[in-house]
Amino acid sequence: MVQEAGPGFVGVLSGMVPGAYSVTINWAPPADQPDFHWGPSFLWRTVLETCDTYAEAVERLATTCLATSVFYTVCGAHPGEACVIERTREQAVVRPAAGARAVQSNHHVAAAFAGLNAQLARYYETTGDPLVQNTLERRANLDAALARVPASEESGELWIATLAVAEVTNFETVQRMVFCPAAGTLVLDRVREGTPDMAGETCVWGRSTHRFSVA
Repeated sequence: MVQEAGPGFVGVLSGMVPGAYSVTINWAPPADQPDFHWGPSFLWRTVLETCDTYAEAVERLATTCLATSVFYTVCGAHPGEACVIERTREQAVVRPAAGARAVQSNHHVAAAFAGLNAQLARYYETTGDPLVQNTLERRANLDAALARVPASEESGELWIATLAVAEVTNFETVQRMVFCPAAGTLVLDRVREGTPDMAGETCVWGRSTHRFSVA
C-alpha cells in the first residue's frame, strides 16, 4: 500500500496484493450527498487486507454500499484481469479493459452514469479546478501513450514514462507509480524539488523500484 496524505485526510489511495491484484482510486462526480456507509478509501483498505484474489476484490468493490461515488481501477496478475469499477453509492458498472488497457480519469465512461458528468461543469464553476475540464484529454492522452508501449515491456520503465505525458502529470501530481502484481514490483516517481506546472515540467523526479514477495 502507498500512504497518501492531504488536508483533513490520511488514507490509502493506491495499493497492491503481490501476486494477486492492485487498485487505484480516482475522484468521481458525486451522484448524491455523501452518507455514513463505507468511505471509498476505507473500503479499499479493508479489501487489501481481506481479499486474496482479483475476483474477490472486484466483487467486494462493486457490491458494497458506499458513502459517495468513486472510480476503482483494478489490475490482476493474469491475462484478462483488468477493469474500471464506476461507482455511485449503491450502483456499479464494471467496465473490463478494452483489449490490453483500462484507463480512467475523472468522468464516467459507462452509459448508465453518463448523465452524472454534468456535475463536472458545476464543480468547475464552484472551484475553478482545471482538472475537471481536461478529464477527457487526460484519459485520451494516457490511452494513446499506453498503446505505444510494446507488450514485451517488463521493467516498468516504459510504463511509468507514459504518466509523464501532458495533462496526465499536472500541477497537482506529487507522485507517479506503476504496480505489477504478477511480479510484485512497484516503480515509483516522487517529486524531489520544484512545483509541477500543468505539464509537470518544473519538477525533478526521483525514481525508485521496490520488489515485494509474491506468494
